[in-house]
Amino acid sequence: MQSSIKRTVLLTLLSMVVLGFMADAAHALKPHDRKRWLVGISLGVGPGKVSILDFTAGDQVYYNTDWQEGMTPGFRFGWVFVPNRLMISFENKQWINEQGAPGALEIEDRIIKLRTNAQHYSFALTWFPGSITGPTGGIYLKGGAGWANARFTVLDALDEKDEHGNTFEELFMNDDAGLALFGEMGYEFRIFSPFAAGVGVSYNYLDLPDGLIFKDARTFAVGMTLNWYF
Repeated sequence: MQSSIKRTVLLTLLSMVVLGFMADAAHALKPHDRKRWLVGISLGVGPGKVSILDFTAGDQVYYNTDWQEGMTPGFRFGWVFVPNRLMISFENKQWINEQGAPGALEIEDRIIKLRTNAQHYSFALTWFPGSITGPTGGIYLKGGAGWANARFTVLDALDEKDEHGNTFEELFMNDDAGLALFGEMGYEFRIFSPFAAGVGVSYNYLDLPDGLIFKDARTFAVGMTLNWYF
């Protein structure tokens, strides 16, 4: 976990430096102009852990995995109902981890990929606490809740590519649903009107009490964002 945190902190600092160079000085120092609507995307990495069924111990026996790295794509649609201060949004956040292991699930002499996709679709409230005319104008704080989904997929390596170019075929897939909670903080730069780029750090909790494969998931994400206010 400590190494994951160090990488997360390093990525955050590097992202801030990159965005600082991206932002045109003339625009970065201008007041933020968060108009009525927002469309945004994000992409990053971060550690995650899940409570997963122990396939070697029988039904209803679960264990907590170690923290593992994953990709964290996402998107959002928002409505700024208090200009430059408060926004409500509908958001998707994902954590995708994929591992390849010979002999996984007690299948001998085969290459198996195990893929976990823990994601949620949530409604969120964002607060912009800073002054739009100063350096604090890029700060935002966000929290939300919604519907959680955790998908577990087992893929088997093909001897050769199929007609669609796939090198693995799906052996098993299961979706578990539940409730998600998340919190996020970050900073965005105005790169040119009406676009802003930034970096955000979020914590996501997925509660999956009736899941067949998963019982819960916890993920951190550091992602670079691109938002269009219009």
